[in-house]
Amino acid sequence: MRMKPSFLVDIFESLSGIEEHRHSHVVTFTALVTGFFVVTSSVAMLFTPHYSFTDDFLSTLGTSRSSYPYIFNISVVLTALLLVPTYLSLHAILLRNIPEGNKKLVDMAFVVGMASSLALIGVGLLPAEGTTFYSHSISALVFFLAIGMYYFITTIVVIRILRKCHNFRKFLSPADYLGFAVIVLVFLLMDISTWYSRILQKTIVYGSLLFLVYLAHKIKKIDHINQVVHGLESPLESEALVTSRMQECH
Repeated sequence: MRMKPSFLVDIFESLSGIEEHRHSHVVTFTALVTGFFVVTSSVAMLFTPHYSFTDDFLSTLGTSRSSYPYIFNISVVLTALLLVPTYLSLHAILLRNIPEGNKKLVDMAFVVGMASSLALIGVGLLPAEGTTFYSHSISALVFFLAIGMYYFITTIVVIRILRKCHNFRKFLSPADYLGFAVIVLVFLLMDISTWYSRILQKTIVYGSLLFLVYLAHKIKKIDHINQVVHGLESPLESEALVTSRMQECH
């Protein structure tokens, strides 16, 4: 009898929503995607002669200055493609939790998220040198704008979901407020990082992916509570805590 990789099958079924009210592995998958990019870009740095983390941009890893530019470029394209199931899964989770009248806002977030993935593919396919430098810069600009807008719209959606519970501020931790700072960083400091600060550029790139992991975790947690409230999932938390949250959400 052949053994199937049950963990990978579970992740696929969870992300694709084959089983209703699932997507339980969306956080795991998003963390794996982020880890993949961090590891592959770090490997690309090691194979780029005289690369400086403080003085060079990430895009330098995909140019002729690197001995193996395809390591970085392929990792960027694969990261962009792997983000698509994340956006699909988060879209499905938000759709089943949003208050009435907010579907267009959730759909808008999904479209913007997909635009960020397409722009990131452009970053990987168009090296930051020669005739493709300008196209690369435009792709990078669109990526930052799109992912920043995705976070902004999704944050509004999450707050509207939580407002159904009168005590929704209990769900907001200091990390949530830090998330707003990340959004401001992406929107306001993007151009500064492009022209003046290589460290800040890397902070925005890695920070935006890490924040996506956190956002997926927060959305999944809210979804679990809502599904427990409606009797669609078994509680994973203590009965007393679930009961108190059920009372808050009615």
